[in-house]
Amino acid sequence: MKEDGAIVKQIKSIQNAYNYPNMCHFIKYNDIVVNPEKVFKKLYEFLEEPYYPHYFENLKQININDIGYDDTVLGKNMHTIKSTVKKEANNYIVPKNIRERYEHIKV
Repeated sequence: MKEDGAIVKQIKSIQNAYNYPNMCHFIKYNDIVVNPEKVFKKLYEFLEEPYYPHYFENLKQININDIGYDDTVLGKNMHTIKSTVKKEANNYIVPKNIRERYEHIKV
């Protein structure tokens, strides 16, 4: 997280990518959870690919040949597929000492 470190360079690269709207397509979390089909259609348009319908409700966990996804060892349900696309609450607050330690990063 140093000013010339890898994470800061990646943040600045993302920031710079906004200067190239024909090369990069950004999707906002709130947009995709409120209207995923609209967001997908815009993405397909950006990619110049024909759109085809996707499922956004009644989603199922991945299961291939009766082997299902299991993240109990690593992840603890962080990767569990929800049954529908919707906004999830995030009440996480970055502790003050962490914010202060990395306040040199200006994005």
